Amino acid sequence: MDWLQWLLSFIGVLGLIFFLFYALKKLNKGISVKSGSRLRVLDRVNIGREGMLLIVSVCGRVMLLGVTAQKVDKLCDLDISEDEYLSMEQTPDFKSVLASAFFKKQERSTDEKEKRQGDRADEDAFDEGDTTE
Repeated sequence: MDWLQWLLSFIGVLGLIFFLFYALKKLNKGISVKSGSRLRVLDRVNIGREGMLLIVSVCGRVMLLGVTAQKVDKLCDLDISEDEYLSMEQTPDFKSVLASAFFKKQERSTDEKEKRQGDRADEDAFDEGDTTE
């Protein structure tokens, strides 16, 4: 009689496992996330074991993201629309897009530095002209 009780318990446990598997499968269908039409990964390159660079389009804006296991950083916005990127006869390789984005970012930072230096020079000239005692 012990073996019959053991067999029925084993069949009951297996039935419970299959029932839970089926129920979870049905519940997850309602929870699943649909891939969005506003977010698209246009290009990707792996860097090392856990890092990668992505060119993504979010609501028509194209940007460069750095992704690691710990975080995601927006590196810069690219001056090209998703349609322009996709309509090119030959899609530029990732290296050239990255180089152009880096070069533009360097130009912007150089322009900002020159502007700040010009503003400081104007302030210094103003301070030298103000000799009221």
